[in-house]
Amino acid sequence: MATEVAEGERAIASAGQTRRFIDPEEVPGAFPHCHIAIRPSARGEFRMRVRHAAVQDINLSHTVEILPRRASMSFRPERAYFRFVAPHDRPKIRNGREDIPGSIAIGPAEYNTEDVTTGLSVSRSLSVPLAMMLDRTQRLMLEGNRPVVGPPAKPLQPPAPLLVRLMSLQRQVLGAAPGKAVPAAAMSAAIWEVLTDILLSAEPDPRPMRAARERAALRRATEFITANHDRPVALWELCEAGGCSAKTLELVFLRSVGETPNRYMRRWRLWRARDALSAADPAETTVSEIALAHGFWELGRFAGAYREIFGEAPSATLRARASHRPVTGRMGLTISA
Repeated sequence: MATEVAEGERAIASAGQTRRFIDPEEVPGAFPHCHIAIRPSARGEFRMRVRHAAVQDINLSHTVEILPRRASMSFRPERAYFRFVAPHDRPKIRNGREDIPGSIAIGPAEYNTEDVTTGLSVSRSLSVPLAMMLDRTQRLMLEGNRPVVGPPAKPLQPPAPLLVRLMSLQRQVLGAAPGKAVPAAAMSAAIWEVLTDILLSAEPDPRPMRAARERAALRRATEFITANHDRPVALWELCEAGGCSAKTLELVFLRSVGETPNRYMRRWRLWRARDALSAADPAETTVSEIALAHGFWELGRFAGAYREIFGEAPSATLRARASHRPVTGRMGLTISA
């Protein structure tokens, strides 16, 4: 059974857990690990409410919208995402596929995601470090449990009690009131226990040894990318770090991350550059300096790739963050340690 967290032990270390938007142009900065560009598809007043919390390395979000819209999304590549749909939710369409009520979509998101709503919609999600998820599932294999190789390619439909439990934990965190206490370790353990049970509810990989090798290769490759964040990494270097051929490495990334190694690396460095632009003082730092520091040596290509993901020029990010600088790592609630 999942670890219980007592209702009377809840509390929030910081206020500001809810943000409301009436202008879609203000939404891109609402999520710490995702950039969203929204285009309303119907006339009317745009309204969005975002609740967000962080429990150690777990980020949880709950979003309500009332106006039909299309949205382009780009996610931080070093995190894994769990997006769950309640049985009573109105389905959304993501990349041409309609949500399945009672399902959970798991995985590092694709390079660009197109999301469509047709009216009042609710979104529930959480994200965890990809490396931590790889460690957890690898440990399940080593302990002799059912071998899982994630993230699953298709949304899961876990047993209903697991989905209910996950939604309950999310409500408990997001609904915590100031002045009470939620032990971060206990809440994190409770969430991870449910996520583990959800992963185990998936169909096992028919070749567990291959799954273990792929997971190890992916972990070594992503660690190498992190260690060499200030320069472009050649594919042969990544193959050497992962201990596999280029063909195998590409299949591993496509199966587990949803994109090729080169696209993953470029997105990873672009997000790091955005973090640096957000934190920089435009009076002391230039876009060129930040681009070069993150391994982008052709500034025109850097600006084009940056605009493709974030919908604005790097210089616009630098100027905007100078006057209104959001926290780049987490926002909203922080659960006490």
